[in-house]
Amino acid sequence: MIAAVGIGPGATAALTEEAAEVLRAADVVVGYRPYVEMIAHVLGPDAVMESSGMRQEVDRCRRALELHREGRAVVVVSSGDAGVYGMAGLLMEIDPTADVRVVPGITAAQAAAARLGAPLMNDFIVLSLSDLLTPRSEVLRRADVAAGADLVTCLYNPTSRRRRPLFEEVVRLFLGRRPAETPVGWVRNAYRPEEEVHFTTLGALADEPIDMWSVVIIGSSRTEMLGGRLVTRRGYAERYGVDSPDEAPAAAAESATEAAARPGPRRLYMLGGTGFARRLAVDLEDAGYQVRLSVATPLGAAEVEREPAGGVRVGRLGTPGLVREIASWGAGALVDATHPYAVEASRTAVSAAAAAGVPLVRAERASWDPGGQAGTVRVFETADELARELVTTGRRAFFTVGSKGLQDFSGRGIRLFARVLPTPGSVEAALLAGVAPDDLIAAYPPFDEAFTLACLRRFECDVIVSKESGREGGLEEKLAAARAAGAELFVVGRPAEAGLVHTTTESILRALEETWAGS
Repeated sequence: MIAAVGIGPGATAALTEEAAEVLRAADVVVGYRPYVEMIAHVLGPDAVMESSGMRQEVDRCRRALELHREGRAVVVVSSGDAGVYGMAGLLMEIDPTADVRVVPGITAAQAAAARLGAPLMNDFIVLSLSDLLTPRSEVLRRADVAAGADLVTCLYNPTSRRRRPLFEEVVRLFLGRRPAETPVGWVRNAYRPEEEVHFTTLGALADEPIDMWSVVIIGSSRTEMLGGRLVTRRGYAERYGVDSPDEAPAAAAESATEAAARPGPRRLYMLGGTGFARRLAVDLEDAGYQVRLSVATPLGAAEVEREPAGGVRVGRLGTPGLVREIASWGAGALVDATHPYAVEASRTAVSAAAAAGVPLVRAERASWDPGGQAGTVRVFETADELARELVTTGRRAFFTVGSKGLQDFSGRGIRLFARVLPTPGSVEAALLAGVAPDDLIAAYPPFDEAFTLACLRRFECDVIVSKESGREGGLEEKLAAARAAGAELFVVGRPAEAGLVHTTTESILRALEETWAGS
């Protein structure tokens, strides 16, 4: 056989049974290197993998056909569906006589739509913005037609470093045909460990950090944010009088403040994926509130033991997206329970709360008190101050500050030994910060004393560098490991907070009660 197999977004759960069956029967699997690696675990023990890089599609298909003519069972893999911007058509173009079996897969549009809600409930258009095989003028002509059709539009290959101006021009075409407040959703790496889900508006779309791994879905005049999800109305309400009692159009049009004043459960929108935030969401619901929790990563969502009434939203939000989320959930207040060092997220919370007209309550895990640990623990006001100490003394330090925190110590002549999460984004950030592959450990928590001690001994470090993330952030375990290794714990102090910070459930509840009493 020779088969063109769509592997969907790459997750095993999203691979069809037919695709898995054909992959297991293959003698040789040919494809783009990342896609072949995604399905390597599905293949039979004797299968051979032949992979190559981008822009080698023709060579891959010719090689597959050559192997097929030799009598081998060959599979050519495509992400999504093999017949949608995939390899099926190219195989048939090169050899129209070959009996190519096409095995469908979940498309990128379907995967992204599922993460966003139900934006493809009515007619829609799929448009690739890649000008590699289609002239730029033709891409723009098709985009202009799509923009004027008032159909939901899915953008594949939306932008790259070279093609950013083309993406921005396409957005301008849509803004010439549709209102700036048109809801938009975009998903990066759908169904993969590093997945991100974002909501924004057409007016803010050009400023979003979209790349080639993203799929953008631009709504039509019938697309709305309902319950924190992107939904395109099919027409059931008009024909049958069906409407959700909680999300009727009139209710969706209300401001968040007006929604909070309605009788019934008091609703909160909460930011934060830490253990502190997850427990706080449970406490607030036990106290009579209804919470919708927003977390930045799939890992944060996976750790949620009891899903709140409003569910869990995954993906980072900019100010416009957060404003829309607050309004669609009908939240009467925004609770910022993000990590103490998530400065950018907290700034977004401040601006979004002001724009949505709702109060903001900042909740944060209590600070850590090292007690009488002089000689083992040193606290520095800033990362810059700590870095100067390492440079001056020449100490070997093991960094547990997260992949973003490593940037504060990059380019200073400090050898970076580090531990980060095992996601492509975190590993890439660590390598870009200057961590050598042999000096990097990628692992999921929990990180107990024994694990940290083993890392110290592996790298022969006499300092652990950490953020002041509180007792719940693992500082006690790091301190114990430092003592066992005869090392020191260097701690970067927390950023200065503007306004009142609440560190206990009781204090947060009092603040919310005052908020409701005032409204």
